[in-house]
Amino acid sequence: MIHRPLSAFILPEDNDTYYLYLTRLLKTGAAPKCELRMVKKDGGQFWAKLDAAAVLDTGGAPGYRVVLTDITERKQLEETQLFLLHSGSHRAGDDFFATVAQYLARHLDMGYVCIDRLEGDGLTAQTLAIYNEGKYEANVSYALKDTPCGTVVGQTICCFPEDVCQLFPQDAALQELQAESYIGTTLWSFDGKPIGLIAIIGRKPLRNRGLAEAMLKLVAIRAASELERKGSEDQIRKLSRAVEQSPTSIVITDLKGGIEYVNPKFTQVTGYTLAEACGQNPRILKGGKTTPEEYRHLWQTITQGGEWRGELHNRKKNGELYWEFASISPLVDAQGQITHFLAVKEDITERRVLEEQLRQTQKLNSIGQLAGGVAHDFNNILAAMMLNLDYLRENTSLDAETQGSLKELMKGAQRAANLTRQLLLFGRRSVMEMKVLDLNELVTNLLKMLGRLIGENITVRYDQQEFSCAVAADAGMLEQVLTNLAVNARDAMPKGGKLTIAIEPVQIKAERARGIPGVSPGKYVCLSVADTGCGMDEATQKRIFEPFFTTKEFGKGTGLGLATTHGIVTQHKGWVEVVSEVGKGTTFKVFLPAITKVKPTPAEIRKSALRGGHETILVVEDEAMVRNLLVLALRRLGYRVLEANDGQSALRVWEEETGKIDLLFSDMVMPEGLTGLDLAQQMQAMKPGLKVIISSGYNEEMVVQNQPNSGAIVYLQKPYLVEVLAKTVRDCLER
Repeated sequence: MIHRPLSAFILPEDNDTYYLYLTRLLKTGAAPKCELRMVKKDGGQFWAKLDAAAVLDTGGAPGYRVVLTDITERKQLEETQLFLLHSGSHRAGDDFFATVAQYLARHLDMGYVCIDRLEGDGLTAQTLAIYNEGKYEANVSYALKDTPCGTVVGQTICCFPEDVCQLFPQDAALQELQAESYIGTTLWSFDGKPIGLIAIIGRKPLRNRGLAEAMLKLVAIRAASELERKGSEDQIRKLSRAVEQSPTSIVITDLKGGIEYVNPKFTQVTGYTLAEACGQNPRILKGGKTTPEEYRHLWQTITQGGEWRGELHNRKKNGELYWEFASISPLVDAQGQITHFLAVKEDITERRVLEEQLRQTQKLNSIGQLAGGVAHDFNNILAAMMLNLDYLRENTSLDAETQGSLKELMKGAQRAANLTRQLLLFGRRSVMEMKVLDLNELVTNLLKMLGRLIGENITVRYDQQEFSCAVAADAGMLEQVLTNLAVNARDAMPKGGKLTIAIEPVQIKAERARGIPGVSPGKYVCLSVADTGCGMDEATQKRIFEPFFTTKEFGKGTGLGLATTHGIVTQHKGWVEVVSEVGKGTTFKVFLPAITKVKPTPAEIRKSALRGGHETILVVEDEAMVRNLLVLALRRLGYRVLEANDGQSALRVWEEETGKIDLLFSDMVMPEGLTGLDLAQQMQAMKPGLKVIISSGYNEEMVVQNQPNSGAIVYLQKPYLVEVLAKTVRDCLER
C-alpha cells in the first residue's frame, strides 16, 4: 500500500464521502466519524470506520493519521436487528437456573449441581449456576477438556465418565468432591444443537436412577427453552440498544406508510417524539424541494420489493429545513410477504453545505485565475500607455490644453492600474501594498461605483470632511472593505432605504485599548457605514465574522464578505465594531491607525531628480510595444540598451556581448518556456554579481517567493512611471 493514496482502496462510489471528510479534517483539525466501503485485494468489499487526526511529520509538513476499523459485522447486524426486535420475546429471570440447581440437589439428594451454557466451539462453557453443598455460585467461565465433552453432548441423558474431574478440569470445587454417582444431560436448542449441560454429582449412589432420569428430562426441556430464550433476549437486548443508540434515524412504517416506530436519533434530528410521530405519514417531513416524481419513484421501488436510496429535502418540527440521505426497503415475513417498510436516514445538511462551499470555492478560484490573467495582460497595456504619456508630457512645446488632457489621461491610466490591482487581489495574486492614503479621497472616488452597485432605491449620503484622513493602507483592500459593507447594507434593505457613510477622527485611550486585542492607544480614523435595514439579533452578531456564515438563503451567499472584511482590517492593525438592533438597522465601524506625517508619493518626485548612466542594459520583453518604449526611455537616460523578445534570443545576445552586460531587465512571463527568473539564474551563474530587475503584472511575492537567490533580484511591478523606472534602475546598479 506504500506510495498509493488511501482513496485507491476506497470504493469509487464512496470517494466523495472520503474527500468531504478529509476536507473538514484538514480545515478544522477534527471531524465526525466517517463510514465507507473499502476494496480488498481480491476484489471483495468491507465496511470500515475512519477515525482520523491531523498531524505534522518530522519536517513540519501537514498530514493525517487514519485508524481503520472493520465494522462489517456491525453493518450486517444493523440490517437484521429491526426484524428480530419486532418479533418480540419473553424476558427470563436471572434466578431461574439457580432455582433449578437447588431443586435438583434437594430432590435427588445430590451434593453438587451445575448448569452450564456451551459456547460456540463446544469446548468452552459459562456456568450459569452451581449448587455445591448449599453454596450458590454463577457466571464462571472455563474450558472443557477436549474428548470427554463429546460423551455428554452426544446423548440426551448419560452418565459421566468415571473420572468426572477430567470433564471440568478448572472447577476447583468439583476437584474436592469424592463422587460416587454421576448423572447429566445435554440441553438442546429447538433446531437440534447442543447449547448447554446439566451435571449432577453425589457422594453416594443414586437411590432411584429411573426417577432421576425422568425428572432430569422434564427439567432439561424447560431449562433448554429458558436458556435459548435467555440467549435470544440477550441478542434482542443488544439489537435494541443498537437501534436506540444508532447514529442514524430509523423509521418503521406499515404498508400504507403509517409510522409505527422511530428511534431517539429521529427525535433528535426532527424534533418529533415517538408519540407525536406514531400514526403519522412521513410526508409531515416534506420540505418542498424533493420532486413529486422522485416520491412516486420511491414508493414504486419499495412496494415492488426493491430498495430505494437517495437524498430528501425535509422540514423539522420547528420549521427548519434539512437534507438527509435515506435508504428505504421493505421488511418481509417468513412467507416472503411485505409487512412493513424500514427507513434508515442520515442528516447530511452539513455535508451539503460543505459541498456547496467547495463548489463556490472552485468557482471563485476559476474566476480568480481568469481575473488574474486579465489583470496581468492589462498591466502590460497600461505600462505602454503610461510610458507614452510620460514621454509626451516632457514635450514643452505642447499647449496648456494638451498638457491638461495628458494629465487627465495619466489619472485615468493610474485609476485603471488600481483596478487591475483589485483584480489581482481577487485572484489571490497580490498581497498588501501599503501606501499613505487619504481615506476621504478614497471614499469620494468610490461613491459613483457604489451608487451603481446598490441600486436606485437606496440613497447614499456622504459628507466630505476637511480634516486629515490619512492612513497607511492598501487602497484596493480598503475599497473591497467598503464595497463589502455597502453590499451587505443593500441586502439588508430589499425595499430601499438610506446608506450613510461617515469618517471621523478618534482618540483611543489606554483603558479602551486594553479591551481590544492587539490595539494600542493613539489616534485612529473611524470609517462608519450605517443602513436603515432589518438589523440583526445578538446571536447573529456574534457569528457574522465567521467564514461561511450567512443569513441569506441557501445558495445566495458565500459567507465570505464580512470574514474577508475582518481579515483585511486586522491586517491593517485595526478592528471592526458593529451596532445593530432588529428592525432598526446596522452600523459597521472600521477603525484604522491615523497617519500624521504624509510622505510624498512617487508622482511628486521632480523630473529634475531623474538620474541615468552609461552602463549596458539587456531588456527582454515579449510585448513589442512595451519593449520599444522601455528601450527608448532607458536610452534617453544615457544607458546603452540591448533588446530581445524572449529568453533564447536574450541568451544569444549574451553570448555576442561576452559578459559586457551590467544589468538584465526582463519580463517574468515569456514564450518559449524560459521565464525571467530562469534567464536570470543562468546569466548569474555565468557572471556572478550581475544585477537583475524582474518586471511583471503580478505582485512581487507571487513572482519571486520560494525562488533561490531571489534576494539578488529587484522587482518592478507593471505599470510604472518613468520616474519609478529611472530610480529603480539606478538603485539596482549602485546597491
